[in-house]
Amino acid sequence: MDRNEPKPASDPALHGLVESKLVKVFGVERGMVLLDGLLSQLGLAAVDTTADLARLADLLEKQPGFEGTVGAVLSVMAAMRRSQGR
Repeated sequence: MDRNEPKPASDPALHGLVESKLVKVFGVERGMVLLDGLLSQLGLAAVDTTADLARLADLLEKQPGFEGTVGAVLSVMAAMRRSQGR
């Protein structure tokens, strides 16, 4: 990122949104294990920005089964947020 570019806006609610999607599909235990593993792989503590969401979605999309499907859904969410300037 260029030093003159504005830092992406942080959205504290974004992490909760991702967490709720994963928990809804996979259940609490599996959803949280999956989220923690993805965050660890990305070197993130939380999903704070749309860029974080897009990176997490990309990683999840590469997984087989429902994981990949949920990754695709999160990828669409990231694209919609970018189109809205968030």
